[in-house]
Amino acid sequence: MARRMFLKKHTGELIAIFFVFVISCAVFHPLTAIADVDTGPHIISEKTASLIVESIQNKTRDFGILPQAQDAEARKIFTIPITAYSSTVDQCDDDPFITATGEYVYDGGIAANFLPIGTKVRIPELYGDKVFTVNDRMNARYYYRADIWMPTREQAVQFGVQYVMIETF
Repeated sequence: MARRMFLKKHTGELIAIFFVFVISCAVFHPLTAIADVDTGPHIISEKTASLIVESIQNKTRDFGILPQAQDAEARKIFTIPITAYSSTVDQCDDDPFITATGEYVYDGGIAANFLPIGTKVRIPELYGDKVFTVNDRMNARYYYRADIWMPTREQAVQFGVQYVMIETF
């Protein structure tokens, strides 16, 4: 009789205590999904890693290639100073043959901070219809400037600083 009286008198409080207990169990002791279980280190092969890198760089498939910049009209034209650099540690960083995009340097690569990576650029006064691709960055103090990669330091020094018009696509 005393139990029934107690239950009738404290029904709301007992329900509240029950819900607090259930919620605290769920918060402090959550169930672990099978996907969350760590099964140890995951090591991939060199071949798998190279395939992943190639797929990220879109080198594995023919589709998805954008139109060539030569066929497009210039979106913007800038007159800026252009310099040249070569792959030496004093002009680059610890790995001077790798660009900001992770590619090896190549003829046609250009560094510029004011243009997005991947922007196509033409420098008609110096190179005619040759198309350069922004794939690297310069020191932060050089904003409206471009830097063309050259194979040797002598070529870069001989190029000097030139104020020319560039077309972007």
